[in-house]
Amino acid sequence: MEKNQKNQEIADLKEKFGNSQYFYITDSSTLTVEKINKFRRLCFNSGIEYRVSKNTLIRKALEQVEGNNYEALYPLLNGPTGVMFSTDGASAAKVLKEFRKGNDKPVLKGAFIDSDIFIGDNQIEVLAALK
Repeated sequence: MEKNQKNQEIADLKEKFGNSQYFYITDSSTLTVEKINKFRRLCFNSGIEYRVSKNTLIRKALEQVEGNNYEALYPLLNGPTGVMFSTDGASAAKVLKEFRKGNDKPVLKGAFIDSDIFIGDNQIEVLAALK
């Protein structure tokens, strides 16, 4: 990836993070192409944008968003990382929960919900129950 492409990706992610009150950080490694396509389709049908990006680019974008405190999410940015952007706090958790009925991934690394941070895969039930 060239420098101008990286800068564009950072700018795009910064805009998404800045405009989103709800996003989930996931790990979908080891999913086959067929399964990840099914997951992406499920996200799309639920109104959720799913993006995969390099951890350093995600971190740089988060660091550039003014007025937000994302430091607790930085340690989660290792290994394969996907970000789910949603318009409410529970829909992404519900999609993860539904997809994982037949799969062991994607794993929830963490979530940012209206200025609260949730860490760990064990938070899916809590997040799915949000009003």
